[in-house]
Amino acid sequence: MEARAYVIGPLRRITLSSARFFDAEGKPCTADPPPARVTERYVRNFLRQAIPISQVAVMNYYGSFGECTSDPVDVQFKDGRQVRLSFAADSGVGYLSPVVKGREEDVYFYYCEVCKR
Repeated sequence: MEARAYVIGPLRRITLSSARFFDAEGKPCTADPPPARVTERYVRNFLRQAIPISQVAVMNYYGSFGECTSDPVDVQFKDGRQVRLSFAADSGVGYLSPVVKGREEDVYFYYCEVCKR
C-alpha cells in the first residue's frame, strides 16, 4: 500500500469534542507520560506540517497508533469539505477521514515529526 494524500486546504472551522485520549477499549488513556491535550493550535500545526504515509508504515513503524488515540476533531475547509481527525497519543500519527453526508468515507494516514508528543 502506498501513501495517499488528501488535499488539505484553507481552514474554516475546527471543532474539538474533547481533549481526551482513550485506549482500544474506550477507557481513558494511561500512557506514561500522559498525552498532551489536543488544541486548535495543535490541529492547525499538524495539518500544515504532516506528510501522508501508508497504512503499512503506520503498522510497521508507528506501532503505538491505535493503542491510545484522541477523541475525533471535526475540521471544515473553506471550500466546504469536512474531515474528521484523530491523533495517536505520542507517535505523531493522525488519521483523516473525509465526511460526506454525515458519514466517514475513507481513511488517510499522516505523520508529523514536529507534532510528536
